[in-house]
Amino acid sequence: MATISHSSNASSSELSSDLILSYYRKAIEDQETLLLRLDSRGTILYVNEIFKALFADEFNEADEKIIIETLFSRENEPFQRTEQIIAKINTTIAHELSFEKEVIFKNRRGWVIRWKLMLPKAESDNVGGIIAIGYDITYVRELELQVQFNERRNKKILESCPDAIVVYDMIGQMIYCNQAFTDIFGWTKEELLGKRVPFVPDECIEETMVQVKKLLADEPVVGFHSKRMKKNGEIIEVMLSANVFSIPDEKFNGSVIILRDMTESRALQAQLVHAQKMESIGLLAAGIAHEINTPTQYIGSNIGFLEDAFFSIKAIINSSMEISENAPLDIKEKLEKSLTDNDWDYLSEEISQAIKQSQEGVRRVSRIVGAMKNFSHPGTKDIADNNLNEIIKNTLIVSSNEWKYLANVEKKLNLSLPMISCQADEIGQVVLNLIINAVHAIKQKLGDNTEGKKGLISISTDLGNNDDVIIKVSDNGCGIKKDIIERIFDPFFTTKEVGQGTGQGLAITHDAITHKHGGTIEVESEVGQGATFTISLPRG
Repeated sequence: MATISHSSNASSSELSSDLILSYYRKAIEDQETLLLRLDSRGTILYVNEIFKALFADEFNEADEKIIIETLFSRENEPFQRTEQIIAKINTTIAHELSFEKEVIFKNRRGWVIRWKLMLPKAESDNVGGIIAIGYDITYVRELELQVQFNERRNKKILESCPDAIVVYDMIGQMIYCNQAFTDIFGWTKEELLGKRVPFVPDECIEETMVQVKKLLADEPVVGFHSKRMKKNGEIIEVMLSANVFSIPDEKFNGSVIILRDMTESRALQAQLVHAQKMESIGLLAAGIAHEINTPTQYIGSNIGFLEDAFFSIKAIINSSMEISENAPLDIKEKLEKSLTDNDWDYLSEEISQAIKQSQEGVRRVSRIVGAMKNFSHPGTKDIADNNLNEIIKNTLIVSSNEWKYLANVEKKLNLSLPMISCQADEIGQVVLNLIINAVHAIKQKLGDNTEGKKGLISISTDLGNNDDVIIKVSDNGCGIKKDIIERIFDPFFTTKEVGQGTGQGLAITHDAITHKHGGTIEVESEVGQGATFTISLPRG
């Protein structure tokens, strides 16, 4: 059998061991603690009663090596033989004459034993064998493993949560945040642990402190809407819920905050409201268009009748004048006087012009009514082949009241443009948003405009390199600053004053082009010179 490589005096070693055993025996025997004594060669010299009861089957084995190998088979290492076990102890003894070391082994029944190995000194400073005190920690280890599993599971749940979760101590320093927090706000965990999170905008500090006071009063915060700032300075809408918690055993108090990024939700809500509004407007416009269409038709018919009647009357008067040439002088004079007194020459010219202008007005009303039907009709949401040029023309007619006093519109429409598959009402809304955006930019540049100047809006259509259809909307307005041009398509972003814009127009435009039609939209701008929006739409 392998031996422990250190010389010893047998009697003094045994005496020393006996003294130590007598010192521990009563305490050990009275407790559920295992006691094992090995001599310097690794032979089992003594075990206590608890040890015998727990390992009764092992003591029926003839070979003591099997007992040692069974008792000291390490849980997290390959199975080791007695010689290997003793060799490890020898290595330790070569450096220390006395040591205590705690190791965990697992016997072949699956029981986990924590062994405390000791090399006691004899009076002659020689080593007198090994004493091993063992504790059955099988149940404790199972609990530890269960706790570790629960911790891993709970951490996985927290890390998988799409909402940002952050935990603070009672002085407001962050002690934990999940992955969603770093994804949404941009800071890494290392940047914030043990610090205050600098993401409350100045305008939200007061309302946030009100919620903090509620938390300190042990009142949970649920569904609080506010704003928070990302690392890059972007402000986003959030819905916040929070509560305080305590861990009495660890004497720890803190708070856990859940923040939900409401940007997408707000955008979807705004789009839904806008869609409902447009649908309502469409129904209203369709009804109004129908009601206007009927009187317009009979007004047009009556003007046509008046035109025919006027030409008949004019023919009669011309005939009367011809006849009067051969009539008695007094009759001729009376006719000429009557025509002169009633200013027949003026009436003859102006009535004809008035009839023509009235007919043109009726035709214009009809075109506007038709454009209202085509633009706002609730039945145009399905994707179908549409004439892009006609959509743009209809949109310009509907929006004329927005731009006619501030800008001239230049159309450069490719008349050979093929039909494209699209949602006509969505594309009409996109063009309308860009026109209104251009009008606002021109108005900002012109200011008070006491001289009555007008800006220029240019709209063009053409085929792209990949057979995509290209729409360009340009203006010579104030332009867009470089530091905000990347944010103009963000929901709720606006440079207009409060009450003059919601920041949704270009966000809806971007969504309609990219998500609903699989196209692209780009913008080029120079401050003071204007901006150009370029839309590319697939034909199919």
